[in-house]
Order: sequence, then structure tokens, then C-alpha cells
Amino acid sequence: MRKKLITLVLVACLLVSSGAATGLVRGQPDLNATLPNSQVAPGEDAQLTVQLSNGASLDYVDARSAEATSTVTTAKAVRASLKSDDAPIEVNSGTVSVGSVPDGGLKTAQFDISVKPGAEPGTYKLPVKLHYDYTYQYDASENIISELSRTETAYVKVEVKDAPRFEVVDSKTNVSVGDTGDVSLTLRNVGSAAANASHVAVQSTSSAFAVGTSGSVSQFTGDWQPGENRTVVVSASAAGTANPAPYTFRSAVTYENEDGQTREADPAIVGVAPQPEQTFDVSNVQSELRVGEDGNVTARVTNAGPRAADHVVVHVAASADGVVPKSSEYAVGSLDAGAATTVDFPIQVSSAAESGPHQLDFSVTYQNPEGDTRESDSLPAEVPISGERDAFLVQPQDVNVTAGGSAEITLEVTNNMDEPVSNVNAKIFTNSPLSANDDTAFTTALDPDESTTMTFDVGASGSAIEKNYPLRMDFQYENAQGEQTLSDTYQVPVQVTVPEGGGLPVVPIVAVILLLVAAVGGYYYWNRD
Repeated sequence: MRKKLITLVLVACLLVSSGAATGLVRGQPDLNATLPNSQVAPGEDAQLTVQLSNGASLDYVDARSAEATSTVTTAKAVRASLKSDDAPIEVNSGTVSVGSVPDGGLKTAQFDISVKPGAEPGTYKLPVKLHYDYTYQYDASENIISELSRTETAYVKVEVKDAPRFEVVDSKTNVSVGDTGDVSLTLRNVGSAAANASHVAVQSTSSAFAVGTSGSVSQFTGDWQPGENRTVVVSASAAGTANPAPYTFRSAVTYENEDGQTREADPAIVGVAPQPEQTFDVSNVQSELRVGEDGNVTARVTNAGPRAADHVVVHVAASADGVVPKSSEYAVGSLDAGAATTVDFPIQVSSAAESGPHQLDFSVTYQNPEGDTRESDSLPAEVPISGERDAFLVQPQDVNVTAGGSAEITLEVTNNMDEPVSNVNAKIFTNSPLSANDDTAFTTALDPDESTTMTFDVGASGSAIEKNYPLRMDFQYENAQGEQTLSDTYQVPVQVTVPEGGGLPVVPIVAVILLLVAAVGGYYYWNRD
């Protein structure tokens, strides 16, 4: 039995080999690899597109089964992998599946590579490993398929050419969040060839930190030799909503190569962060303001950075009625980042103002590096305002007047304010039974808490009874700013006394009354009939 089976197999093989079987086809695919765009540059990251073609061959075709030839000439489940061997290239892609490649067909496989920065120019062979399945024999009459797998190696050539290549080696900006300024990028030609008639186009990828007015700015950088640096400075602006974190900037260099052809290098990418928003702080706010008086408010203003500010002016505005800055600006000049200065504002508080805490709103204007004027956010601060006080203290010294006579009264007047006054005119006002024979007094100046004595001539009518009578007075003076000011009205008690034995004579009055009574009685007696 075993011998018979072997005989049948041998007979079948002979029939097949002699072509006696009908509907039989035999063949195999033949894959080739080519690289149409094979030029790369030292230090370049590139993508190589390998073309895979199939030039299949037929070993035997039965005349009645020509339509089945594609079965044995198609490479199926083709997988390709690129190797670097000794070339100065690193292949970053793994195995690539391209599917089936029929006879005469073309498929592509793409591979990411990195050329070493110091790669020597020249031509290098890269092996392409090909793995695929195919049908080597097909019997259509019996529907018998015989398949094989094959692994083979093809080669492609890569040419490493001299070419310029660019990196950003330094970046700077003076742009703060919410402001404009410049971005400076320094690029170096780290390639192996010159870039002639070069231009650098700088582009930002976010509108929050934008370049120029259109998002891109180009500058001419001329002929650029390997190892040389070029610095490009472009205008930029950062929105108020931007973060002080790196934003992507792309620098693309367009140039002419040694053959006069225009080329564009791979863009150099760098992160540039806008500086934090320019800010100022107000601290140590001090004042001695009072209702109805002028005073001063001092504050310490600090440039919180991040950069120096020029032409700094501090402004103040009041938020309450009756509190008015007499001068609302204080010029500082230049203020370095972290530096501070003390500002002083004269404030007028009217008599209509209310005592208690009040808010003052400070702000700072300055010029940015572009010479544009900018204004800080409002910097509110709270200041206390004390209640109204008398400008002068009036203390009676000698204020006694005898009824029916006159006397000099003496008053001690003290400057109750925190500033000196000058040309102080005092005037008194009287009502009956008091009268003023000399109603004014004058002193040239009074420092704070300084006192002086003022004398007036006051009389009292004879009908005045013994008691205190009010004497009114006010002051007209010049304050420390030279302004004429009228004080409130003061009341001073004047003591009127009646002399001993004085007053109306009682006996004469009684005698007159008795005479009047007798006269009236006699009249009625004589005229009673």
C-alpha cells in the first residue's frame, strides 16, 4: 500500500512536469525598490518615499489558463523595512505594510529618517528588507493552490549633499502681557553649505502672542556662511489674556543654493514667553486729613516689574464728594524694576465731606520700550479723614465789663491747625446790652499750637443786669498755601457786673409814686360834685 501511494505521487509529478495536466500556471513575483527623491542634508529630518515595483516572471502557462496568471505573479501582504547599515542615517520608522503588489504595479512605503549633523556628503546604499507571500503554482482544473513566503533585500541609494541648516541659538523679548514690543531671534547656520540671498520668515502660531500685524514678518539676511549667526528683530504683541509661558515661533529660511536654485530649509522652532504684565504697587499710604481742611497724602509707589519704566507719572483721583486733589499728578521720571519712590499729593477736604475712611484711586502712566504711553490698572488705597476741628482755640483771659461802663477784654488765641497761618484778622460782634468800641485785632503769624493775646474794647449799657452775655467773633487769615480763609464763628462769654450801691434809687421812686397818688386823690375830691 505504501509503495502504491509513492508511485501515484511520482506519476502525478511526472504529469505536471511534462505539462500534461490542463489549466496549470506557474510563476513568481520579482520586487524592486527605488528612491526617486534621494537627496538629504546633514542634520536634516526627512521622509523617504521608497517605490516598490513588481516585475514578475512566468515559468509555465497552460494555454487554457492564461487568465489565472495574476494569481502567481502578485506579491501579497508585502512588508518593507528600511535599514541604515553603515550610513550616517537613523531610521525612525519600523516595518511598513503596503498590501499586494500585482505584476507591473507600484506601491510606496514611507520612512522617517534623521541624518546625523556631521554626516559626510556622499552616496550611501540603504538596504530595504522585503517580506511577502505569493502563489508559485495554480492548477485551475483542480483548484489547487501552492503558496510560498519569501524574504529578500533590495537596495536604494541616498545622497547626502552639502546644505545649510538652521537652529535658533538665542531668543529674547521685551513684550509684556497686554503690551507690544520686540522679539529677537538669533539663528545659526549649522549646516555644511552657505545660504545665499537668504530671507528669514518669523511666524507665531498663536494670536495671543502675535508677530507683526499679519502673524508673520520676513527679513533679508543675505549670504550666510556655515557657523555664522544672524539676528532678526520683529515687532510683536501679547494680548491681555496671554500667559507668561512659551509660545511657539517658527523661523523659516529661504535661500539660493550653489546652483542658484531657491530652496527652503526646515523651519527652526523655538518657544518664546512674553514677560509678565507690567505692574505697580502702592503701599504705606499716610495722611492727616480733616474735614474742612487742606492736607497731604503720601504713598510709596513700587515698580513691581518685570522691566524698567520711563516717564513715570503717578495719578490720584478721589471717589468721594468733597475730597479733591489740588494736584492730581506727580512726575517720577524713570523707575527701575523693583525700585520705589514716595509721592505726595495735596488734598482739599471740604466742610461738606464726611469723616471716616475714604478711598483714593492711584494709577501710573509710563512709556513702554516702543515709546507708547501705557496706564496701569487702578490701585485703590484707603485713607482716614478725621472730623472737623476749630481752626483756632479761643480762651477768655479777662472778660469782665461793668454795667454802664466799658473795659478791655483779653482773649488768648491759639493756632489749632497743623500748618502755620499768617495775617490773622480777628473781629468781634455784639448784641445789646453789649457794644464794641474796638472790634478788631491782628497778628502777623501763628505757627501750629502757637498762642497770642488779643484785646478788644467792649461796653455794657447801664440797663444790663449781672450775668454772662455772648460775644461772637471770627478770623480771616491766610493758610500755608497763601489762600484767604474765613473761619467759623466762635462765641465767648462776657461777664457783666453791677457795681455795689448802683442801680435805681428806691426812695425817690417811692416819693414820686406817693405824690402821684395824692394828686389823683385831690382831683377826684374837688370834682366830686
